[in-house]
Amino acid sequence: MVVLADTLSSTRLRLAAVGLALGLLVAGASSRIVAGILYQVSATDPVAFVGAPVFLLLVAAGTCLLPALRASRTHPVEAFRAD
Repeated sequence: MVVLADTLSSTRLRLAAVGLALGLLVAGASSRIVAGILYQVSATDPVAFVGAPVFLLLVAAGTCLLPALRASRTHPVEAFRAD
């Protein structure tokens, strides 16, 4: 469990959060430019502005969690013997 907590608080999720924040800022700033291209959707659609970042954050958490689960199932002595 310590491995899972350490992995989830690792720099990978921090990088994902920073990337999502910057992406939201750029999306908000460019919404006026994109508004003319969109059809029957507002440029500041709350579902898109909340749904997409939440989905991407879940994917990032999954990419951090799956290797941690695999590593937690391996006995440390077996891992050293493999090296």
